[in-house]
Amino acid sequence: MLTFIIPIAFLTTFPAAALIGLLDPLYLALAPVVAGVLLLASRLFWRVGLRSYTSASS
Repeated sequence: MLTFIIPIAFLTTFPAAALIGLLDPLYLALAPVVAGVLLLASRLFWRVGLRSYTSASS
């Protein structure tokens, strides 16, 4: 349940704050960096999972 609540909180709070002008410019500058780091981390996690995967029929 928590894995669904936290992303939804960020997906709704930060764009809304940016639209009404309340978002700190530092957050706006760091957003692409954080997104890139999370993308690389998820790709690494995916590759580790693929290496340890054995087919479901084996």
